[in-house]
Amino acid sequence: MNSSGTNLAALNRGKAYNPAYMHPDTIAALGLQSGALATITSPHDGIPVVLEADDMLRSDVIAMHHAFGGGLPAEDAEFRDRGSNVGRLVPTDVDYDPITGMPRQGNVPVSVTPGFETGEYGR
Repeated sequence: MNSSGTNLAALNRGKAYNPAYMHPDTIAALGLQSGALATITSPHDGIPVVLEADDMLRSDVIAMHHAFGGGLPAEDAEFRDRGSNVGRLVPTDVDYDPITGMPRQGNVPVSVTPGFETGEYGR
């Protein structure tokens, strides 16, 4: 149920997508501005994102809300309307808690590149 309400303006602050929040200096170092399109890639997969500046973040941190996006690479072009599925960056068959089965969900190593092209990434 944690994805309920992602389409309600009162909850999503008027954005149908989940931005990739980064420090403004980090965005600028990529030669981009807040609102630019980019691709976040982990060793497992990649997702298209909209960057948004947040000067409260450390320069080496990216913050994104989960429970957005369709999740399938064929749906990537809809990320401004549906959001980006952060879960695609994390494999579920390695690096998980042996008791709960929960995969690693934080401190995931990623890279950010300007722009977005439809297609599969790290698979």
